[in-house]
Amino acid sequence: SRLANFLLKRRHDAPGARDALWALDIAQEAATWAPGDPYTWSMMARALDELGDWSRAQAVFWYARRRFPHEPNAHTQLGHALAMRGLVDEGEAVYRQAIRRFPDDEFCWNDLAHTLRVAGRLDEAVAVYREAQGFLQRNHVLAAGLAGTLIDFGRKSEASDALDWAERVAPDDAKKQAMLREMKNRLIALQNGSPLPPKQPHPTKERAAGDFGVLASITGTDLARLPAIGRAALWRNAGRVEEARFALGEFNGLDRSAMSDVERGLLLVLTDGGWPAARNSLEQSAVRYPGDGAVQVHFQRARARCGEDADWPSLRGRFEELAPVIRVEQMGDTKLPVELSGDELDEDGNQAKWVYQASAVQSLRDVVQEDFLAARQIAL
Repeated sequence: SRLANFLLKRRHDAPGARDALWALDIAQEAATWAPGDPYTWSMMARALDELGDWSRAQAVFWYARRRFPHEPNAHTQLGHALAMRGLVDEGEAVYRQAIRRFPDDEFCWNDLAHTLRVAGRLDEAVAVYREAQGFLQRNHVLAAGLAGTLIDFGRKSEASDALDWAERVAPDDAKKQAMLREMKNRLIALQNGSPLPPKQPHPTKERAAGDFGVLASITGTDLARLPAIGRAALWRNAGRVEEARFALGEFNGLDRSAMSDVERGLLLVLTDGGWPAARNSLEQSAVRYPGDGAVQVHFQRARARCGEDADWPSLRGRFEELAPVIRVEQMGDTKLPVELSGDELDEDGNQAKWVYQASAVQSLRDVVQEDFLAARQIAL
């Protein structure tokens, strides 16, 4: 996957090179042998996007976000890809939900602000930078981003102050210093009345989709419909019921699945029916998919939210891989188990650790549990 990353970076310096095809082959081979490596899926999605295969690229980006919800990069790369393809509304929603999960991650903040900046919503971009600046004072990424946005905006005095901040906190690194010099030249040009135009992104022209069967052979899952599932969850978490319903609209008849059933059930929580309606819907799904642990846990969670006695003991032995959610729900215990207290954990262990730690924050408990269940559902 490191070689794939090198090839993708080199392609930007050599337009027309076929490095993206090579990077895609490498990423697909790596994913076959190490499907639990989030970096591999990142490379695959980026390679597909570089090749203009947006249909498959977005499916892999959505897959990575669903499969690795504890990785901030899985969120930010999806948000960036959507925004660069003109889906700014979706990209913004992805970033804002990433910030909710990872409030201390500077790239979530910076990428949201950058998306708003590229979309021409400069006031909103500055507001995001200012909010993050309040508690990430020593962050050079945010400092440089704010300075660049203010230069675009023509706000000379504020841009000068932001650039001073960036110069104070930037590391003594050749690449970072070169970026600051370029920004300073832009500020000088602005002050002299000859502002330089900001760089605009130019996504690769979209081409015909490749074979989804190749991806299905790696994941064991049809990824073609995954963007719709992802959008349904995205808009549901944003409280935008109609957009979520629209995303789920293509899942009817034979196309329904355990994943879409869960989304339909959880969406009912936002309607007049609330948790009782969700409980009834998820009960039907639990009968329809008796071997799907995520569906079974969602049903018991809905029962608990309705004040019923959830049958957690019956699930502990059957779905041990979902123990973090079951344990937190059953006993309210967010204490990290001994086996998860170390740093050398596999991807499943890192996800479980994230659930315990994030569930201690009441406002994150539901969303993190739902993320974890979705990740386990697609990985098994």
